[in-house]
Amino acid sequence: MEHIGQKIKDLRKKADLTQDKLAEMLGVTAQAVSKWEVGSASPDLSLIAPLCRVFGVTADELLGIAEEKENAEKQLLAAHRHCMNNRAELGASDLCGCFFCRQLYRPQTIVKWVDRDGNTALCPFCGIDSVIGSASGYPMTAEFLSAMYDRWFKPKSIPGAEESGMTPGEFRDYLNRGLGRAILLLEKEKDKQIFCAIWQRMLLHPENESPDKSDIVPYYARNHGLYDRDLALCFDPSGRLGEEIARKILEKRPPRLDAMKLVSLLGHEEEAEDILRADYERTMAHLRRNLSGEGGGDFGELADEWVKSAFRIQECVTPRKDVIRVQLYDLADLFRLAPPDRAHDRMDLFYKFAHDIYKYTWESDYVNRDVWDVLLEENPLSFALDVKEAAYSPLPQSELTVERFLSAGPDIAENALLSVSFKNASDDVFFAVLDAAIDEKDPGKQGRLRSLFLLNMVRSASRDTGELLKRARRLIDDVKQSGDQVKRAFLLTVVHILAFVRDPRVRALGMEIIRWDDPILRHDGYRLAYGANFMPEDATLVEEWLKKSPAPGFSPAYGVMAALKAGAEGVRESWLRTIYEDENHRFMLVKTLIDLDRLPDDMRKESLFDENPNIRSLARGEASENRLRRNINITWHYRNANGGSP
Repeated sequence: MEHIGQKIKDLRKKADLTQDKLAEMLGVTAQAVSKWEVGSASPDLSLIAPLCRVFGVTADELLGIAEEKENAEKQLLAAHRHCMNNRAELGASDLCGCFFCRQLYRPQTIVKWVDRDGNTALCPFCGIDSVIGSASGYPMTAEFLSAMYDRWFKPKSIPGAEESGMTPGEFRDYLNRGLGRAILLLEKEKDKQIFCAIWQRMLLHPENESPDKSDIVPYYARNHGLYDRDLALCFDPSGRLGEEIARKILEKRPPRLDAMKLVSLLGHEEEAEDILRADYERTMAHLRRNLSGEGGGDFGELADEWVKSAFRIQECVTPRKDVIRVQLYDLADLFRLAPPDRAHDRMDLFYKFAHDIYKYTWESDYVNRDVWDVLLEENPLSFALDVKEAAYSPLPQSELTVERFLSAGPDIAENALLSVSFKNASDDVFFAVLDAAIDEKDPGKQGRLRSLFLLNMVRSASRDTGELLKRARRLIDDVKQSGDQVKRAFLLTVVHILAFVRDPRVRALGMEIIRWDDPILRHDGYRLAYGANFMPEDATLVEEWLKKSPAPGFSPAYGVMAALKAGAEGVRESWLRTIYEDENHRFMLVKTLIDLDRLPDDMRKESLFDENPNIRSLARGEASENRLRRNINITWHYRNANGGSP
């Protein structure tokens, strides 16, 4: 009542009408209008239409229904954001709910996570990414979940519902529940017929209003070993399905660049290549203007854009090595534009292209090999840098003296040789170099010495445990007294070495470090206590930690693998399946189990079809070619294109 009275008052003033004038137009008294506006009475329903005509508004606007609907819509839109990238928020929640199946449950029930970083929850009951936690601030009630369901899932009509004999809502439930179950079954069975249902539901159903979500298919294909050039034909021999998917993606404006690989797989290589090359040329043009001083923009951001666009073309256009060759010549053109005072930007651009680009693909080492092959064969960047491949044979113990390690300067070849030889150093030399590195004041020299230990951690762990612990205690005392960050970094190095050692003294040190306030050292404390030093009585804790880590940065999965390598008893077989289902840990788990001759037959069979070529090679019993380390020496000499010095 008060709401409509205030609305009438506001509209009256906006229309520049007095109470008397409005009363005259409606055929009522001025006192009646006054009572409406102060909330002591309401207009008769027969006056709603005349009021709307006078003010030029709808009945919903007059009665406040439109505002309520708008506010409710805003709330539902805002709430929807909490079902994405919600791992941390769910971890802080006491209760969560799925607004598709409208189930309420504890966050600990969730076992499946999706997206690139595995931060979006899948409902354990229906498999849909529609989970919201109480930490979002929204009420975990049946009413709230139903309102979210009505907004995001309940359709007005769905083709096929009438034929099925179901209501639109029931048919939508049927489709989505089927999708959730199909995804969960796919993860267990690798059934391509089930996967076909996912294609059809996610991409082609008339209710799908976002064809740019086509990267959902590569996601599931990537995770389940079904991503190959015959993907579309396997499910759609006639080509109709693939053609419709490709058309939907290509019609999107602006096109979703990350979906172009799928377009290429569906037989539209030329269209995908044209779109990607246009984007590549755009990013090249931005970099040219920046390096030549003609345009602004942040160089780092522009370089990242170019690297991403270069990667997309490598993904879609074959042969890949030829694509990389052309891109390296483009990189040479960019180098020539950079003035002498931007030598650092040239280096940064090169390393982004040679290294950062490969975080986007499992086949990173294959791509990396193609880059170095081109540079070693013809080197389009020869005017700026020399590239050589070197093979180092470890030096014998007799040539590895403390003086040689301490006197090594920044020479790349000498440091590489000492790094591969350090495992042969005697214990006396090893600990003398460690003591000297701990006390070194020159950051550059200390960094070079520290790298000896970082690159030889597993071998270093076989040294005298008591002596390693003595250095760790010394560093702990120094860090506690002075807060020296350099000493702290070296403490982390020694702790990382000790993480490979199974010894009660190491476990005791880990338990002590866990109680520190330092978050990074705390997670290393968990590694010391519950990794290689896992005990059977820790099983209940580890079971919980595999669902939710007890400390940021600590990976219980790597702890379990360390326990396996150390021969610890009490590791449960069910944990291995949990770890295997996480693609971030799958390679290391398979390698660990193969090294221990413990890889179960079902995992070996699944691994034969994994997208990661390293895992496929391991499952076949072959050496992982792209894991073989290549020693590449790069010498920057900054000659300009004409051979002279800048």
